[in-house]
Amino acid sequence: MTGPELKILTQLRLKEAKVLYRNRLYDGSCYLAGYSIELALKAAICKRMGTPDFFDTIRSETARAFKIHNLDELITLAGLRPKFDAEVAANIHFRNNWSFIKTTINWSEQLRYQVGKNQIEAETMIIALTDSQNGLLPWIKKYW
Repeated sequence: MTGPELKILTQLRLKEAKVLYRNRLYDGSCYLAGYSIELALKAAICKRMGTPDFFDTIRSETARAFKIHNLDELITLAGLRPKFDAEVAANIHFRNNWSFIKTTINWSEQLRYQVGKNQIEAETMIIALTDSQNGLLPWIKKYW
C-alpha cells in the first residue's frame, strides 16, 4: 500500500462514512470516518520514512509498531506529535474536534464491534474530520 494509495483510501473511507450517515447507519459511519484518520496518518508515516510502500517495505519486526490503529501513537510515528500538540494548544476548535473523536466517540478499531452511535454523533464526527479550518483531515493533509 503506497502513500498515494493510502491517500485515495482515506478519501474513499470518508466518502463511505458519509453514505452510511445519509442512510442512518451511524455506527458504521463513525467507524469508517475514524478509519480515514488512521489511513491519513499512515500516509504521513510513508512520507516521513521515505518509503513508497507502507506494508511491503516495512516487513521486519519493527513493522509491527507501524501496523497499529491507535491514533495517538500514529500521530507520534508520523513525526507530528510536536506540531499536533501545538495545534491542540493554540486552536480551541481543533482541540474540541480531537476531544470529540477521542472522548465522545472514543474511536478505536474496536468501534467496529459496538452499536449505539446516533445521528448527532455521526454528523459531528464527520464535521470534526472535514472542517476546512479546524478538521483533523485537512490538518493531516498538510503533512502527508
